[in-house]
Formats: sequence, C-alpha cells, structure tokens
Amino acid sequence: KEGGELILAPVDNMVSQYQKERELRVNGTEVSIEAGSLYNYEDVFTCYESFLITGKFRYEKGGSFGLCFDYNGREDKYKMISISPEENKLQLFFNEGTVLIAEMELALDPEKEHSFTYLQEGSVGIFYIDGMAALTVRLYGVSGKAIKLFAENNSVVFSSLRQCTR
Repeated sequence: KEGGELILAPVDNMVSQYQKERELRVNGTEVSIEAGSLYNYEDVFTCYESFLITGKFRYEKGGSFGLCFDYNGREDKYKMISISPEENKLQLFFNEGTVLIAEMELALDPEKEHSFTYLQEGSVGIFYIDGMAALTVRLYGVSGKAIKLFAENNSVVFSSLRQCTR
C-alpha cells in the first residue's frame, strides 16, 4: 500500500493458473444461509487436490460463518474456516468449532460486501479476505468431499461464487 503496508492477497500469477471452471453443487452462484444457535450448512463446492474458490459475502449479525470441510461424514469432525465479526477474528477450527487451531484479527464492516479467495494445494490452503487478512490452514482427509458454506447466529448471503482447478 502507499504507506508501505503489505496487502494480504493471492499472487496474480498463482490465481491465473486456475482456468478450468467447476460446476457448483448448487444452482446459480448465490447462496443465502439463515442460522440460529445451531450451525446451518449448504454443500456448495467439491474439494479437489488443487483448486481456487472466489466469492463475496454480506452478513447481518455478529455470529460466525465461512467454509466448512467434511472430513469423515460426521458434523462433529468438520474443519471450519470461520469468520467471526463479533470477535473480530478469522479462525480455523476443528471438530465443528470446538477446537481452535489458528486465528488472526480481522475487523469487517457489516454495511459492506466483502470478497474472499481460497486457494488449496494438497493439504495446504490460504483464505484471503479483501486484501486485509490471510489465514493459512492445513487440512488432511478432505479431498473429494463436499465443501460447505455455513453460518451460526447470522444471516449471510454468499454471491459471485466460483470454483476452478488447473
């Protein structure tokens, strides 16, 4: 940036390698998720060995939302990249939000639509939000399974959803 700060965004050369657009598990490119105190999930993508996901989101409340990776078909083992506006955190949880693995500070504006990019190579992924945040994750055993969008205690609209492989 102008002040010498680093922009936390994927490298254009890396993103340009993902050209093969994949069909989503939903009709269209928009998913709305309304959730109370229980997690609500929607199967949207498929986990490949190497892939890119892009999209936008707008949320209404402070509850969490994000990407959820199926590990073995059991919700209590889900691996979640969670955005928590109430806590101002971007987090990686295992076991459906009960085991915190990593987190970073992230302050979002609820009045604004935000964009995200997720890149995964093998078991390593990086989740980016608006050039403001990047969280590196390691996810084993998720290839070939559904990637879900989720929310809890929130109303979230995910739009412009896209998944590509090489």
